[in-house]
Amino acid sequence: MNDPPKATGSSRKSRAPHFLLIFIAIFAAWAVAGFLATIPLAGNHAYWRALRGRPEDFGLKAEDVSFLSTDGIPLKSWYIRSRGSARGTVIIAHGINGNRSDMLSRGVFLVRDNLNTLLIDLRDHGESGGTYAGPGYMESRDILGALKYLQYHGETGPIAVMGHSYGAVAALYAGSQSQDIAAVISDSPFISFEDMVNRATILLTKDPERSLWERLGLRLAGFRVTL
Repeated sequence: MNDPPKATGSSRKSRAPHFLLIFIAIFAAWAVAGFLATIPLAGNHAYWRALRGRPEDFGLKAEDVSFLSTDGIPLKSWYIRSRGSARGTVIIAHGINGNRSDMLSRGVFLVRDNLNTLLIDLRDHGESGGTYAGPGYMESRDILGALKYLQYHGETGPIAVMGHSYGAVAALYAGSQSQDIAAVISDSPFISFEDMVNRATILLTKDPERSLWERLGLRLAGFRVTL
């Protein structure tokens, strides 16, 4: 019986470039998919930045306030004093894809019930700094920065936090890190990051204002391998 032919050194060398090219192609595809998956959460999105209302539209008088998050990102907010003797202060955090202007309707009834309010633009939203958003955990640093601002400026009453969607997650996370937060009102927080991505994919890919790349990025963000 004849022995099978053995691979020569030259044939093994000829295969090496093919394996290298395959590896490079797979890595490039993964890198592009990962980049596209970050598009919905990174960079400047016009809708995140545009203020869709002003305090005066709701009969409120606000002070423009600036401070830093605990990791140094410049943040913008409106401070609105209560109409009577203040019983405390509420920090208000919006959801992703929004900004402080979207929370003015909530600020109205808080001010009416004698609570000061601080409506903040979370990072990468409204007029605040930052170039990317997270699922709410990093944004807890924005809320803690707001808390420090209030304390530095002599806020004496109890300070609570009200958050919506990923702002609600940020509020819960901030509350777990500071005993100076008296209460947390968490409106529609998501169960997990995967749950949030899945819901966002379903809702936002149907949004006609989203670009093709954003829609593709949202779909890719749902695949764990791209994250």
